[in-house]
Amino acid sequence: MFHNGPALQKIVSEASQAASPASLREWGDKAFKGDGVAKNARAGALFYYAAARRGDIQAQYRLGALLAHDAGKNPLSVDEGLFWLGEAAKAGDAKASFLWSRHALRYRDDPATNRLILERLEKAADEGFAPAAFLLGSVFLYGQIVSPDESRARSYFKRAESLGSTEARAYLDSPTVWPRESQRESPADNSGESS
Repeated sequence: MFHNGPALQKIVSEASQAASPASLREWGDKAFKGDGVAKNARAGALFYYAAARRGDIQAQYRLGALLAHDAGKNPLSVDEGLFWLGEAAKAGDAKASFLWSRHALRYRDDPATNRLILERLEKAADEGFAPAAFLLGSVFLYGQIVSPDESRARSYFKRAESLGSTEARAYLDSPTVWPRESQRESPADNSGESS
């Protein structure tokens, strides 16, 4: 059913004028999965784009995720991916806030973006999204965009664990992550006796 080139763009254009944003997103899902139509990632992206432009938050997230994922192959897609993820994040999508922040940490480094990364991750963590709390823990543990702060890192890892992150539990239990603490807790070799 879908073909590449001008014919595909015409189909999407006509559909976007007649269909609801949710219907366009659903067509995008069908095209990506090959559900009832020939599998066609380009068609899926075009349907997502049409739905995203009309304000569909899920389409904004999916399109942003696709573009940001493609960043290694196409550096221009970073900006557009961050734009669409940012739109979904502004609308309150916790997963979009997390993914925007993860990509912004990788591709951006300026004070305004760094503040926004922290705000979006905190909001997503407050909404119960464990990967956001875990990423905040990593940011504070390793001093990405902030000064290292083991206390805050531990706090975010505990929050991530309480939200179901097994990875956070592994970090909290790891003596290699918290080496100074392990050294403090290690019993003395001679248990107070003189040699």
